Amino acid sequence: MSIQFRSLTKQYRAGAEAVRDLTLDIVPGSVFALMGRNGAGKTTTIQLLLDLLLPTRGEARLFGVPAAKLCPEHRQRLGYVSENQRLPDWMRVDEFLRFLKPMYPAWDELLTQRLVKLFALPMTQRLDRLSRGQRMKAAFLGALCYRPDVLVLDEPFSGLDSVMRQDLLDALIEFLGEGERTVFLSSHDLGEVERLADTIGVLDHGRLGLHGNIDDLLSHAREVSFLTATPQLPADLPADWWNPVTSPHGTTFTAAVVPDEAALAAAIHSRWPDAGGLTIRPPGLSRYYIDYLRHIEVHPLAGSSTALPS
Repeated sequence: MSIQFRSLTKQYRAGAEAVRDLTLDIVPGSVFALMGRNGAGKTTTIQLLLDLLLPTRGEARLFGVPAAKLCPEHRQRLGYVSENQRLPDWMRVDEFLRFLKPMYPAWDELLTQRLVKLFALPMTQRLDRLSRGQRMKAAFLGALCYRPDVLVLDEPFSGLDSVMRQDLLDALIEFLGEGERTVFLSSHDLGEVERLADTIGVLDHGRLGLHGNIDDLLSHAREVSFLTATPQLPADLPADWWNPVTSPHGTTFTAAVVPDEAALAAAIHSRWPDAGGLTIRPPGLSRYYIDYLRHIEVHPLAGSSTALPS
C-alpha cells in the first residue's frame, strides 16, 4: 500500500482528540479525497502522515515505512502542496526551480517547461511578489516536476479564481494520466472531488465514518422525492434514510443502501399513503455527501461506522 493508517490518534494537551483511531488503506494508483467539516481533523491527518506532527498512538505509513522513519529516498518520491504552502519568498521563480532540481533525481526538465508554459508564470519575478494563484502554481511546479509516486494535497485550490483552478486541475489530470500515481487530497470543493477522486473518506470529529469507492457508494444509494399533504415526518423512519425533510415543495431524503427500489417505494407508501409524484434516482455526490453530514449531526454515532454497502 502507498498509504496506510493504523489506529492513528492525535490527542492534544487539553484532551481534545483531533484524530481518533484512524485505520485505512489507500490503494496505489487511486485518488483518495479526505472530506469533512472544518475542524474534522483533515489537516492534522495530513501532518501526521508527513511526520510534521507526532501521533499520540498508532502510526501512519508511506511506501510501507512508518512516517517517522522516512528517508530522503522516500521523500524524493513524495510531493506535497498546501493552501498554506511556505515558499522561499526571496527567490525568483526560475531560481526556485533550479534550487529544487538537484534534490530530485527524477526531475523532468521537459515536463517543467511544459508546466511553466501552461501556468504562464513570470520566471524572473520573486515569489513574494506573486499573486496567491501564481504562488500556488509555483508550489505545484515544485511538486510535480519530479513525477512523485505519491502526491499529498491539502486544500490546494482554496480561494483561487476559476481560471487558476482550471489550470491546476488540467495539470493534475495530465499528471494522473502518466502512470500509477497515488493522490491523497483534502478538499471542501465537491466539484474538485467529483472530477479527481475515485475514493472518499469522511472525518467527523477526527473519526472516520463514511468511506469507499464513489461509484460504488452512489450506485447503491437513491435520492428520493415526493409530494405529500402530511406535514410531519413519521417516527419510525429507517436509520439509513438520511436527512428527511418535508416542506410545501415536497419531501426528500437520501436512502443510503437500496437493494430493491420496489421495496423502497413500498416502504415510502406505507408511511405516506398519499405520496405522489414519487421519484427514486441515483444521487450525485454533492447531495449524497451533504445529506450524510446532516444525518450524523442528528445521529452522531452513525458517523462512526463505515457506510459501505454489504
